[in-house]
Amino acid sequence: MTQTLTSLAFILHVGAGALGLLSGIIAMTARKGGPAHRLAGNTFFVSMLVMATFAVYLGFVRPGELVNVFIGAFVFYLVATAWITIRRRAGTIGLSEKIGLASAVVLCAPFVAGQAGSQLWD
Repeated sequence: MTQTLTSLAFILHVGAGALGLLSGIIAMTARKGGPAHRLAGNTFFVSMLVMATFAVYLGFVRPGELVNVFIGAFVFYLVATAWITIRRRAGTIGLSEKIGLASAVVLCAPFVAGQAGSQLWD
């Protein structure tokens, strides 16, 4: 059962990543603000969040891949904060930005801590 879930998570992770790459190319080449750009951008956003979520899951369940938990969480952070940036009015800061800062600090803490961070790579 666990192997089946891991295989399904891996397929969804790779599929979402591929869809993210394709939709990202379309978003970059489509006219900014047009319907194709918006659809491709929304598809990119969702597919990257799905890909990052399954990266975190796979980092927990696959032996020796704990670092993928942090990488997946960091990708989720980058995509989510980019989305927040486009949605927020210029010159304003809200709770979501403060949560984003706290998330970044927590994600970086093991790597800054030196020895504890280096053990993730072994």
